[in-house]
Amino acid sequence: MCNSCIGALPKAPTKKGVTIIFPYKGIIRKGIVALKYKFAFNVAGELADLVSKSIKEKHTHFPKGAILVPIPLHQSKEKYRGFNQVEEVGKYLAKTMGWSIIPNFLMRMSKTKSQANLKKEERLTNVKGAFRINPGYLDSEINKPLIVFDDVYTTGSTMSEATRVLKENGFKRVYPLVIAG
Repeated sequence: MCNSCIGALPKAPTKKGVTIIFPYKGIIRKGIVALKYKFAFNVAGELADLVSKSIKEKHTHFPKGAILVPIPLHQSKEKYRGFNQVEEVGKYLAKTMGWSIIPNFLMRMSKTKSQANLKKEERLTNVKGAFRINPGYLDSEINKPLIVFDDVYTTGSTMSEATRVLKENGFKRVYPLVIAG
């Protein structure tokens, strides 16, 4: 992913309360699709580097000592794919940014339909009740800032549901971060 391709991208969309790094277009879209569906693992590190570079250049501030919480896949989808693309990018990103990462902080409890194939109204109801917090982290991490991390923001329903579950369980400092939207 060259600098001229990244530089040619339009400005990322702005959504209240969510940090979206890039628009879901061009080379970023191709990279995410390649990672998700063509198993191009080398793209995970490239995407993480671009995200961390953008965060640093734009002076986007996230709290020190934050925990990166990747949006989980349902176990059947992760087993089929063999990995969670958000977790793969998140591992590199957390290391680069000096954050810790807890891949199983959130658990996906229900097998939902792929959001990519749904209309806006269907997306909103599709993920309702899909997430639970791993009970092992309810008390031990309650006062730490959490960066909820996903690859693509379309309607915001996945991020909203994950954030809602965390806040309802007492986590007060929750920061949504998305690669592209």
